[in-house]
Amino acid sequence: MPTNSSTSLNVTRRILLVEPEGEFENSLFAKLSAQNLRPANALTSTRGLLAAIEQTEPEVLIFSLDALDDEVLQSLMLVKENTPLPVLVFAQKHSKEMVRLVVNAGVNAYIVDDVEPSRIPVIIDLAEARFVQEREVYLELTKTKAKLVERKVIEKAKGIIMLQKKISEDQAYAQLRRSAMNQGRPIADLAKSVVSVFDQRI
Repeated sequence: MPTNSSTSLNVTRRILLVEPEGEFENSLFAKLSAQNLRPANALTSTRGLLAAIEQTEPEVLIFSLDALDDEVLQSLMLVKENTPLPVLVFAQKHSKEMVRLVVNAGVNAYIVDDVEPSRIPVIIDLAEARFVQEREVYLELTKTKAKLVERKVIEKAKGIIMLQKKISEDQAYAQLRRSAMNQGRPIADLAKSVVSVFDQRI
């Protein structure tokens, strides 16, 4: 039966399970255990979820619920923002409007209705693979956005140097790059300083 305490028996993956108390035979805890996936920690509610994640350091977070509600969705968003990891939700009830909310909350697998225990390992594998793929896309997108921001700052810094020194764009960039090398700083970092000093004088 899930409790708000840790276990360490028969763990092949570090799973954190959130499942309300109920009949053990029909619980997801029992189904996971039958597949040698006994949760490393199990909670009966979302209370203390982030603390449990920090303590347990799970590879996978699984929710087993009657239906998603605002409290669970809020908890999912907190997990997504603070400690991203593969998330699966097993629910007994579903409503159409939940699909968008579940996706936005970072859920990697959303299973409605009962599930055969033998299918659970495959579902977890797919959720983990989807998480890795989505994380790679997210990190690449973040990296691209950061580069665009840096490029805009460098362009602005060049414009400031051109205005102040009455020199060409190529000369302004060469001076910016030379100064960055002499100071041992990334050119984007120096460009930010140039822009910041200029803005303060306006």
